[in-house]
Amino acid sequence: MRSLQEADLVVPMTHLDMADDIQLAHDFEKDWLFPVIIGGHDHDVFDQVHSNTRIIKVGSDAYNAAIIEYKWRQDDSFEKERKQPPEVSVQWIEAKNYEPHEGVQQLVDDRKRLLNELETARLFSISSALEKIPNNDGTFSTKRNRYQTTSASSVFCSIIRTGLNADCCIINAGGIRGDTEYDVHGWFTFADLKTEFPFQDPVAVFSIPGNVLEDAIRFSRLASKLDPPEENSGLLHSCDMIEYKDRTQDNDCDSLENFLPQDSEDFLPGNSTDEDDDDEKLIEYIGCQLFDRAKDYNVALPVTMLNGLDNNTPLLEWVKASGLKISEDAGKPVKVIFVETFAISFWIELGSFAELDIDGDGIITRDEIQQAIAKKFDLDCESENDARYLKMLVDDTMSVADTDNSGNIDLHEFLAAKLTAKVKFQSKQTTNKRSIANPSMILHRMASDELGFDARQSTLHRTIDSVKNIVRERDQDNSDERDWHSNLSNPNLKLSSENQLI
Repeated sequence: MRSLQEADLVVPMTHLDMADDIQLAHDFEKDWLFPVIIGGHDHDVFDQVHSNTRIIKVGSDAYNAAIIEYKWRQDDSFEKERKQPPEVSVQWIEAKNYEPHEGVQQLVDDRKRLLNELETARLFSISSALEKIPNNDGTFSTKRNRYQTTSASSVFCSIIRTGLNADCCIINAGGIRGDTEYDVHGWFTFADLKTEFPFQDPVAVFSIPGNVLEDAIRFSRLASKLDPPEENSGLLHSCDMIEYKDRTQDNDCDSLENFLPQDSEDFLPGNSTDEDDDDEKLIEYIGCQLFDRAKDYNVALPVTMLNGLDNNTPLLEWVKASGLKISEDAGKPVKVIFVETFAISFWIELGSFAELDIDGDGIITRDEIQQAIAKKFDLDCESENDARYLKMLVDDTMSVADTDNSGNIDLHEFLAAKLTAKVKFQSKQTTNKRSIANPSMILHRMASDELGFDARQSTLHRTIDSVKNIVRERDQDNSDERDWHSNLSNPNLKLSSENQLI
């Protein structure tokens, strides 16, 4: 390339692991083709020389910059200069020491003003979310997310599990990218969500054998057991439904040797047997039941992991053995899952139908929903910023319940929305175990509460049947009969837009 283009220098800009950049330098060492390689991908800072090539990585999030200068000896002719490697010097600077250009910053601020106002939308209270995570350390952080498990990542996994109605959820560290410690007394906002999940990574639910799930988690955390721990984008974070044995809980294992099975082949799906030493088991409970390596679990995880991302051997061996062909269209983006889940959750918290139907006319209007949400979040409808945020919340909340697009919500639509929310959020902890109620019982109880216990049985049954029909119609991908006890009967297929409750 240098010869054909009559260039003095070729400077590769790569997006590779450090090991691959080192190999690239070695492969072209004899021709001094690359005095410098400018590398990305790794989040840490590197400045190393390998095979006469200086490899520069400035790290993530533009905190650092490197000014690289090439200098040829002045006493050489031009023709000779091109045949000799230049001298390389690097000046490291911190971006925070430089003021932004006033004119450019004003242009950026003008374009982002509306977006910034919307991004202040609050999704959940951080302190409330932490209360649901067992054995948390009191912080809400994604710092060093590729070296260790973190409480914030566990919360994210739990929200995704709830939103997709799965048994459990695992997410690779490379998909959670905020590297931020949050105020535990604050709110997690839509802007925070975009920072943590900047890509449109689709997540879907798959029926995965327990031995594959456990081996995949164990395999992903090997690098965190080294001394010192090594960065690994494939480290798997998990939701609150997965409970671990104390001796192997997250990063508390004494040594790598204690963490590993005796036989490295145990990482391959199906190789572990019932005679395995119980101390080698990693998972103790999923939900309210003892973990069973022979049982299949509905697991929410990024589709890209099953297509080879992060090279998780147990997962990829299982995909190969099962013959699965997986399209990334099989899942939903994480940000969509979050927004939908919290829009649904409002229907648990906003009160009864009678409380929302302020004028008692038998329907809930958009204005009545707006008043309820403004009261819940202490928003000022006269404030321009609050009004924009409130409109977004009302739009999302109405979209969950207004199935006939009338702009109003009747009792049947209200019960259907509240049922969906309760089925998603009904998990409760009892002595560290979880118990799940029958959705049909939930609906019967809600309908009785709203109609009054003195309502005619015929009226009650007509209401219940109408709510069932609304849920069925909303599940556009549901092509066969499902009972009220099922979750996702065929999770290997594309997920429906709503949970398959019936």
